[in-house]
Amino acid sequence: MADVTTIFDGDYLDRLVSQFDDELFQASFNVTDRPDTEQLLQLKLGSMLGYEEWVTRLTPEGLTSEGGDDGKAANRVFDRWLAYVVTAYPHKPIELRDLFLMSTSALWARRPTELRHVLRLAPISAVVDADTSGDHGWPSRVRETVSRALMLVARQVGRNDVERARRRVDELRELQRSVEGDWLSDAERPEQSALELLALYHCAQATIVIADYVLDGAFIDGR
Repeated sequence: MADVTTIFDGDYLDRLVSQFDDELFQASFNVTDRPDTEQLLQLKLGSMLGYEEWVTRLTPEGLTSEGGDDGKAANRVFDRWLAYVVTAYPHKPIELRDLFLMSTSALWARRPTELRHVLRLAPISAVVDADTSGDHGWPSRVRETVSRALMLVARQVGRNDVERARRRVDELRELQRSVEGDWLSDAERPEQSALELLALYHCAQATIVIADYVLDGAFIDGR
């Protein structure tokens, strides 16, 4: 069983990032062994923890600031997710949630080029391009659809990616009218569930604004 106490040690996680970066560089010249499974798990859990700590400490000023502590924290979180994903993907499937956390931290850190490169890797693209399962509960369907739409906009393999992102959110809106009311009425904690959905819808709206800007050169309604 992996020692998870190390995920609270920022210096240790930074050393793992450097170690995996070095191993990836060496792998470009030679065949290397598989990465250490325990260390890979530690880096993933540490990346998740770092993400949670970062978003809970965001300040109103950080929403419009290009630098400062929020920007530095986003860069550090993205470095960890980037090291995890590029090290792990040749050896194990990468979860959609992990790609979403990597993507949002990359966009906040203003590092879209690095993000785009990773999202265009074939095994990663397959996760982004997959259809959302209709067997999942409504929040999971919303989460998956919004995540994939955002990453399609970030990936931008031509205009088609951005158009697909907009279509995914439009389809979600249509489903919302017929599904959401019944789901909320049956939810055990409807207020918390409604707040979760509201946050996801805000993310969906932001994705639409970005998609419209990329496609048409203008924000929705000219804003």
